[in-house]
Amino acid sequence: MKKLSFPAWSIPPALLLLCVISYGLVIPKLGYYWDDWPAIWFTNFYGSSSLVEVLGIDRPQLAWLYVLTTSLIGESRAGWQIFALLLRWLSCLALWWMLVQVWPQRRTEITWVSFLFAVYPGFRQQYIALIYSHDWIVIALFFLSIGLMVVAARRPKPAWLLMGISWLLAAYAMFADEYYFGLELLRPVFLWIVLRDQFPETRRRLRQVILLWLPYVIIMLAFLVWRLFIHVSPRGQVQLFDQMATNPLMGLLNLLKTVALDMLESGLVAWLVPFNLADIVQSNLTSIFLYFLLAAGVAFLSIVYLHRLRFSPNDPEKPDQAWARQAVFLGIFSLFIAGWPFWATAWQIGLVFPWDRFNLAMNFGACLLLTGSFILIFRKKLWTIIALGIILGMASANMFHLANIYRQDYELLKQFFWQLSWRAPAIEPDTLILTNRPPFTYSTDNSLTAPLNWIYAPDNRSLELPYLFWDVASHSPGGWSAIDRDKPFTLPYRITEFNGSFNQAISVFFKPPDCVKVLDPVIDADLPGKPLFITPGAAFSRPELILANSQKPANLPERIFGPEPERDWCYYFEKAELARQVGDWALVSELADQALVAEKIMTEANVLEWIPYIEGYARNQRFDEAETLTMRVYQTHSKMRRMLCALWERVETDHGADPKLGKVLERLNNNLACAMID
Repeated sequence: MKKLSFPAWSIPPALLLLCVISYGLVIPKLGYYWDDWPAIWFTNFYGSSSLVEVLGIDRPQLAWLYVLTTSLIGESRAGWQIFALLLRWLSCLALWWMLVQVWPQRRTEITWVSFLFAVYPGFRQQYIALIYSHDWIVIALFFLSIGLMVVAARRPKPAWLLMGISWLLAAYAMFADEYYFGLELLRPVFLWIVLRDQFPETRRRLRQVILLWLPYVIIMLAFLVWRLFIHVSPRGQVQLFDQMATNPLMGLLNLLKTVALDMLESGLVAWLVPFNLADIVQSNLTSIFLYFLLAAGVAFLSIVYLHRLRFSPNDPEKPDQAWARQAVFLGIFSLFIAGWPFWATAWQIGLVFPWDRFNLAMNFGACLLLTGSFILIFRKKLWTIIALGIILGMASANMFHLANIYRQDYELLKQFFWQLSWRAPAIEPDTLILTNRPPFTYSTDNSLTAPLNWIYAPDNRSLELPYLFWDVASHSPGGWSAIDRDKPFTLPYRITEFNGSFNQAISVFFKPPDCVKVLDPVIDADLPGKPLFITPGAAFSRPELILANSQKPANLPERIFGPEPERDWCYYFEKAELARQVGDWALVSELADQALVAEKIMTEANVLEWIPYIEGYARNQRFDEAETLTMRVYQTHSKMRRMLCALWERVETDHGADPKLGKVLERLNNNLACAMID
């Protein structure tokens, strides 16, 4: 170990390796999430240039960056993940370079900050790659702007060309994304630090700081005027003064409480997230083993690397305590100023999706605070590195675990749309797809509207949106009684618009591992166990809007959704439901024969998936098989009694003259007591 040494030039590849291990191991299995979906859908259907108008509603300056990146990367899921990974790495390098300009003698400690920045666990949306790759670009430009400012300020005479470039980068970063507006207040602090040797006298140094900072203040004021009075964005409107006006004292106390708790959560609690193993221990043994193997491996490699990293033969054995105190102060100050774009607009900062996205601005302060705190606590370099190595190992393993959660989420989403396409080959335009909290952590109904239209309207290039995904639980907390079924329903979707009504809707729910279920207001009227809000919503469902024999069936692009899955239990169930809808009972029986070969375990949660097979057998005079399945369903879930009795009542209406059916109905009536149902 004493002979082992790593030079300074190894920092970029070491940081890249850390990013690859943390974020890159499952890239081929990752997909699109959340706002990725609308962005890539608009790009595909209306061209990259449409993003100027699409994103111009919120962030017009950032839109041009999207035009460039989408033109280069296109629809490659892996391409976007790699792009986001590389940009996170570049932002780490930009941070390292910036801090070196501020503290050129403290490169060891600065490297520690940069490594923590690479795996900060407070931000957990790295895999929403299309959207957040652009945030890493803005962050990198912001760091470069500060670094250039410091380089220019250190010259005997300020280098105004470098300052000019710094002004341009600062202006773009600020106008492109308001997340980092608060961090602009770091500039005078850094200027005060770097001008200490040139201007030891306080008054002269203060005057020089004000002079150099003044152009950035002008840019900040210009941004505020633009954002508050010229380009008033529909998102993030300032509400701070409204809250204070009602009850100033209570408003102030609530604000101070929010600020303190958010700083504590983002600055300290976030580092404990990887040590919360409740989710890990519930995984299979292989996943648990991989988690701790990765954590131990990254921790060991980080400790060895950081311990043997050498910037000069005379690197000090002890980290600088004075720098550590400065880092703690700056870390706390950075956390305080970073949060104001969100506190002023009443946005919630948190550690869970989707609120963890605001921790992008808190990342720098959290890393600086932890590094300084560890130096003050452990004092010796080796013990500080060991503590940092443990944090890096656990955070890296946690990010890998998170990547697998994103992978599973994307797999669920693909299952949903494949099953929906089997059940609904085509759908009448202007139809609402109603659901109840779809089981996707990283995709909302707003997100899912994009792939829904991609699949069912692949040729549409108009600004009229044919389909809309609508999460009933999210949008109708007052219940269905407040909805006017016949009232026209209009919803803007960026540059497009959906026009329809709740009178033209299909209710769907998906509770994996069970299959996608399209509700029928007649057949499923007595279905037990329907999710909250869906029970009354079943009355809104019109399965006749599903077109069974369309000349243009649903099209799931393989590059997005992968190849069609093998025909499994859910395939046969969806196709049987579709055949039942059009009255093709022979096909239902044929599908039942193929599905039941699998001998799927029947549970209370999935008993409804045997219902079309029972009715298919019964309507094809295969009464014994239908009766056997009926009793299996009833014995598994006795609350299915009402639904089973209604099924056999429909069969009796169509085949009542069959003597064999009469005997079956007599036995079933005795077993299910259908006659006693009100």
